[in-house]
Amino acid sequence: GARQLFYHMSLTTQKSESNNHQDFHFYDLGSGGGRLVIQSYLELPSVSTSVGIELSPSRHEIASQTYNYLQENGDIKRIRNLARRAWGKDKEDTDDSGIELYEG
Repeated sequence: GARQLFYHMSLTTQKSESNNHQDFHFYDLGSGGGRLVIQSYLELPSVSTSVGIELSPSRHEIASQTYNYLQENGDIKRIRNLARRAWGKDKEDTDDSGIELYEG
């Protein structure tokens, strides 16, 4: 699943998490409903930007609705900060604009 992909991309190793200045940018071409894009940003403090690009208007709409729901409820900030603490990062992440979804 997603965590295996993140592991093979070296996004979940101690090496990638040990450098606070290292920012990864995650891109998903054909992002569908946006699950992988949203999950990578929420779970991995090393990912500063997660971008999804989807050609299908209906799938892009689902991704946008999911993102908007999470953002409106404050879940993006809450889940990301829980993940940061789990990875040993003390500084809270106040920016919840690291997810970008595009249709095209």
